[in-house]
Amino acid sequence: MSTQAFEDFDPFDLAHAERHHAVMADMRERCPVARLSSGMIAVTRFADVRATLHEPAPRNSHAATWD
Repeated sequence: MSTQAFEDFDPFDLAHAERHHAVMADMRERCPVARLSSGMIAVTRFADVRATLHEPAPRNSHAATWD
């Protein structure tokens, strides 16, 4: 699977449902933390998710601003 598959992948789009598991497995293998075309960061390995959740000061360069 190419990097293009990651860039075009939206895990919330039902049109991608058939390839969801294949793309996620490939991401875990080749790119466990990836930025998708939507700007969302996909963290695919348990250890990485756990480390991210336990980070005392998470970083979000695309944080929403509230007016």
